[in-house]
Amino acid sequence: MWDWRFQDIPEVVENCRELSFAVFGGAVIFIFPDGVGELYWLQVYPEYRAVSETWAKYIKRSCSEFLDLFNALMAKANFEKEILEWGFLKKNQDAAEAVMKHLCFELRVYSETKYLQLGRKYRK
Repeated sequence: MWDWRFQDIPEVVENCRELSFAVFGGAVIFIFPDGVGELYWLQVYPEYRAVSETWAKYIKRSCSEFLDLFNALMAKANFEKEILEWGFLKKNQDAAEAVMKHLCFELRVYSETKYLQLGRKYRK
């Protein structure tokens, strides 16, 4: 797992494709100096690899599918609203704005070897 700024995700995914890494998915997180805050309900995951799908085809599909899902999430999510729901930020807009500077996306990418070692499921 790697954490990236949102604006870097398309380039990261393209680099994964070129380096033969499949994108398994990920979720929105905040990385603070003293910890991590998760918005685990804001996540995107492409379909699992099909039994008959070659690794090369899975890379291409997982990267494309992930980017479509990621872009859809970006279009509909209201991150400011989400963090203002956190009790300690409801009354402190300045703190909420400061939190936004820590917004990242935790991206999971795998080589074929690692994917198989983890025993990832296949879809039929």
